[in-house]
Amino acid sequence: MPMTEYEIYSYEVFKRKIQDELRAVERADMDSFDKNALAEYFIRLRRVKPNLANLPDEKILQLQGITDHGKPTVAGIMMLGEYPQAYFPQLSVTAMVVDGTAVGELGKNGGAIY
Repeated sequence: MPMTEYEIYSYEVFKRKIQDELRAVERADMDSFDKNALAEYFIRLRRVKPNLANLPDEKILQLQGITDHGKPTVAGIMMLGEYPQAYFPQLSVTAMVVDGTAVGELGKNGGAIY
């Protein structure tokens, strides 16, 4: 059977070890980050990763994959960007909350988790 375009892309990504999320966003710059989100990120990161506490902010951003040579990465913009849709209108992050703590367990409102 012929492979779909997505299957071919997935195969190539695996074979070449491509990490799209670490690709620099050329149109973005450091001002593209939400300053409050970035400050909170540094506070929390330094709290849970003491080895990073003494490093400069720029080095931390590079090590964590938030920037690449001073340019925001796809992951950085999606996670800490002020308005990620300006760069990636076709991408989204969807999250939901479901009652319960395990698959198949009934939540407080009687809903099953699948």
